Amino acid sequence: MRLTIRNWKPIQIHLLFWMLFIVLGVVMNVAQHYQGRVTFALFWSDLIDPLTSIGYGRTIIMCYLSLWIFDFLFTRCFYGLAVIALVGLITGDVMLRYGVEQMLLGPYFGIWQYPANITIGTYFIETVFFSALGIFLCFLLKIINDYFRNEAVSHEKVNMELAYLKAQLNPHLLFNTMNNLYGLSLTEPEKTPDVILRLSEMMRYMLYESNEPYVPVSQEVIYLNNFIELETLRYPAPIFVNFLVEGDVNGTARSNKVATTISGRPSSHQMKLARP
Repeated sequence: MRLTIRNWKPIQIHLLFWMLFIVLGVVMNVAQHYQGRVTFALFWSDLIDPLTSIGYGRTIIMCYLSLWIFDFLFTRCFYGLAVIALVGLITGDVMLRYGVEQMLLGPYFGIWQYPANITIGTYFIETVFFSALGIFLCFLLKIINDYFRNEAVSHEKVNMELAYLKAQLNPHLLFNTMNNLYGLSLTEPEKTPDVILRLSEMMRYMLYESNEPYVPVSQEVIYLNNFIELETLRYPAPIFVNFLVEGDVNGTARSNKVATTISGRPSSHQMKLARP
C-alpha cells in the first residue's frame, strides 16, 4: 500500500498511543515502587530495564496479533476459531514469558521478576492479566482503525458525489447559457456584455471558490442571482422570480455541498416560474 498523508495519519495515532501508554506505565510503576516519588533518573532507569522492554514489547505484539485475529476470523464469522486462537495466544504468551524470565534472564543474568521456585500454574495466574491486556488494547486500536477507515470512506464518497454533480451541472449550464447568449446577440446585442460577465463570475465561482470547504454565503447569493438572471433569458416574456434572502449574510459561511445542488435542478429540469 502506498504511504500517503491520508493513510499515514492512523499510523501516527498508533505511535502516539503506544508512546503515551509506555510513558504512563513506567511513571506508574516508578511511583508504586518508590512511594510516589518520580524523577527522571528513576524513570529512565525503569524505562531501559530489560524486563520493561520485554513486557511492553509483548503487549504490543499481543495487541497486533489479536487485531489480526479479529480482522481475519471475526469478520469472516469464524467465532469459535477466533476464541480458540485468542485463548491459545494468551497461553502461548504466558509460556513464552515464563521461558524468557524464569529460564533465561533469571538463571543466566540474575534478573528475577518472580521467585525462582515459582510454579508454572502460579506464574500463569500472576501474569495472565498482563497477557490479556494486549487484547483489551486491541479493542481500542480497532476502534481507532475503524473510525479513520469510515471517515476516509465517507469523505471519499462525498467528494465523488460532488465531483459527479459538478461534472453534470457545469456543461449543461454552459450549454444553455451559450445558446441563450447566441440568441441575445442577434436580438439585443447591447445586453451581451452583461451576460458574458455574469457567466464569467459563475464559472469562477464553480471552478475555484466553491471548492473551498466553506464558502461565504454572500458569494453564494451572488452566484444564485446570476444563475436566475441567466435562466430568465430562456423565456421570451418577462418572468417574475421570488428569490428572498433573509438576515445578514455578510460574515457567514456554509458548506459548499448544498447550494450547487439546489441551483443545478432548474438546469437539469424545466424551471417552474410564476408571473406576478
